[in-house]
Amino acid sequence: MRKRIQLILLIISILVIVGLLIIPFHFSLGSRDSDTKRSRIDIIAHRGASGVAPENTMPAFDSAIADGADYIELDVHLTKDNKVVVMHDRTVNRTTNGSGKISNLDSDYIETLDAGSWFGEPFANTRVPLLEDVIKRVGRRAKLLIEIKKSGESNTGIEKKVAELIYQYEAENWCTVQSFNDDVLETFHQNWPDIVLHKLFVFKFRFLPYVFDGKITYFDVEKYDYVSAFTMHQRFAEKSFLKKIHAAGKKANAWGCSNKGSCKLENMRMWDGIITNYPGFYKDQSYK
Repeated sequence: MRKRIQLILLIISILVIVGLLIIPFHFSLGSRDSDTKRSRIDIIAHRGASGVAPENTMPAFDSAIADGADYIELDVHLTKDNKVVVMHDRTVNRTTNGSGKISNLDSDYIETLDAGSWFGEPFANTRVPLLEDVIKRVGRRAKLLIEIKKSGESNTGIEKKVAELIYQYEAENWCTVQSFNDDVLETFHQNWPDIVLHKLFVFKFRFLPYVFDGKITYFDVEKYDYVSAFTMHQRFAEKSFLKKIHAAGKKANAWGCSNKGSCKLENMRMWDGIITNYPGFYKDQSYK
């Protein structure tokens, strides 16, 4: 048993060392040649304006719109009774006064929960919204970036439910779906090819054709010819990789700019969009 543990620790140590060698480190991507500068950068509100209101709730979405966000990013899960609710986690534990896995709960119960008190007393009794209600509330005032999380048996069939809602409200032109999960993206591409798709991952391994998106996945821009943008952590991007994405006619969005000052727009000139909890702060900076 001890030898097995030692072997596991050795393998982990080797992987860490290799990772440090091949994962690109953060460096400024600003002040580049004129042909690599992006003329405009989209401000994407992370779970709404989640720095000033409870994440993935109507107050956060309303604040993002008021702040002039170009996109509102949100997360969705499927309830026991097949309703699409807006929440980041698989459980309601962290952001509500309830408990349990969303997949084991009915939407009627989830909609009774307080999803705002954890953030602050002014948001007490804020409710968990359904995706349908968010689509109706936002309208065309901002684009929606709908992230679908899926692993194992969780959220089985959620792709069809999300697509139905997008079509029901004729929102194909302003609703985009993104995911770390290739199966989700391929399901949309095969069945609803007119819905715009973004591929999420954490980083690309340096010198290797692989990305980390929760697992190690083979990456080639041509493999994702149906995807319009790639979204990755801003600390692990290389100039050459972003140029390759742009040369293929795709966009590159950065996550990891969550807080005020996490990123400086003058150093983000090769990016097409940044995801932040404070869209108002970055929107103001984009005008300077």
